[in-house]
Amino acid sequence: MLLRRARLEDLGEIYDVRQSATENRLYESREVFLEIARPIVVDRLCWVCEAQNRRIVGFGASDAASGAIDVLYVRPDMEGRGIGKGLLRKCCDDLLLRGHRIVWLTTGEGTRAEGFYRKLGWRSFPSKIPGEVLFRRSLLR
Repeated sequence: MLLRRARLEDLGEIYDVRQSATENRLYESREVFLEIARPIVVDRLCWVCEAQNRRIVGFGASDAASGAIDVLYVRPDMEGRGIGKGLLRKCCDDLLLRGHRIVWLTTGEGTRAEGFYRKLGWRSFPSKIPGEVLFRRSLLR
């Protein structure tokens, strides 16, 4: 597996990974998603995980301005192999290099993603949005 920065030519496969999600389903059309995702790849910090066959099997993106992890998705058939953990680490490392000491993200309450972040030691806090969980973590070790 190779973790690398996303490129514009990856957007189609990133869409496919996002569409494969079993939780937090995407309902935008491919065209709308590509329009929304293009600046994320260009302007933000986006990483992909590429399998040996060069198929993109996961991606994660952070927002350097806010210090948030915007998205983190892994194809369901590739879960449990450390891909999400590796992508999350890359996004956090980038945010630390840009001066953030605390990183945050939100996810749905009762989702597998919530359990994933808890297992990795992220602390949850009340969210203003019903059904959402806010997580924060210090980037200083």
